[in-house]
Amino acid sequence: IIKKSQTSKDIILMGLLILITMIRNYKEKIYIKIDKKLLFFLISYFIYIILNYIFLSKKYSNIVSYKICESLIKAFILFLLCTQVKFEENTKKMILPLILVGALNPIIKGLVIIKEIGIFKYRIGIWENPNYYSMILGIFIIISLFTLFKYKSYLIKILSCFVFGTSLFIIMGLTQSKTTFLGVMIILFIFAFEHLRGKYIKLKIVGGILIVLGILFLWNNNARIITTFRLSHILHDGRLMLWNIGIDKFLNEKNYLFGLGIGYFSNHLIDFHGLKLGALHNDFIETLVTQGIIGVILYYGFILNLLYILYKNISENYFSKIGIYCIIYLTIIGISDIANLSLRVPQLIFLMCGFGLNNSLKTNVYENGRGGGSL
Repeated sequence: IIKKSQTSKDIILMGLLILITMIRNYKEKIYIKIDKKLLFFLISYFIYIILNYIFLSKKYSNIVSYKICESLIKAFILFLLCTQVKFEENTKKMILPLILVGALNPIIKGLVIIKEIGIFKYRIGIWENPNYYSMILGIFIIISLFTLFKYKSYLIKILSCFVFGTSLFIIMGLTQSKTTFLGVMIILFIFAFEHLRGKYIKLKIVGGILIVLGILFLWNNNARIITTFRLSHILHDGRLMLWNIGIDKFLNEKNYLFGLGIGYFSNHLIDFHGLKLGALHNDFIETLVTQGIIGVILYYGFILNLLYILYKNISENYFSKIGIYCIIYLTIIGISDIANLSLRVPQLIFLMCGFGLNNSLKTNVYENGRGGGSL
């Protein structure tokens, strides 16, 4: 998830890990069940995207379509692996800190670029596209939030604060993704409303002042993530035109059930005011147009069932709440971008959701009920 490149060897490795885990569970007579509806939607969509690629996308001979399919397959494999693997007591508490340690690699690279070129000058990401990079940083922000408030170790708190602060700084100053920035702000508001009601009054006052000063600083520097929220820009946002193009294409081609093929627009670039665009910048519309009604039903059926089961598990598994926040974040940024097809994004989100359904991660690692407490 956090390295620069990925290959088909990753799929083989994850498949072997699942096989080893299943054999171990069988020998130890550990049977971790997955909700039947959730498993139905997962397997059905897994098979569907493979068939969609073979019969629709493959005829374009497009490497982007292959990468999208490969990324989704990895995401589902990771999800299954994380629901089935057994964690020992002494390893449970290290999961979140280790993820944050892994986050240091892309964060430091982003800081190095900022040092070289400055802030608010160019939209740059270390992974092909600044939007993909910023989406991943947004997930690290969510994980760092939960880690910060649940661990007693000062070293882990420092790590959490560093990941949180630097990720937000890179989103604002380097990738300048307004979609991710808005998604992160909404997540912070929800988190504060849920977890900090009646608590940390001074912290909330200081945080509020810093947010206001930060917005004024961004506005004064004409930062893209602020200026693009002007009413004049919103009313003439090119995304609205892209969505209309996508819907018109869907209606005109009349392939309602199966769509035009995953990654269709990456091979049939949209000529938009001199720019060549390969996506519709909306998860739902992109899924509908490229995967058809069947793809929409299977994918969002899986997501809704997953969200429901995670919610039921909140009191038993702390990771369930992190998974819910990640899905909310995915939904927010998916309104004006293609988060669910953005290579590493669904992989990291489904990783956290898989932990949320893992029986060996229940209860006694975290205390004080509903997954609360500290380590």
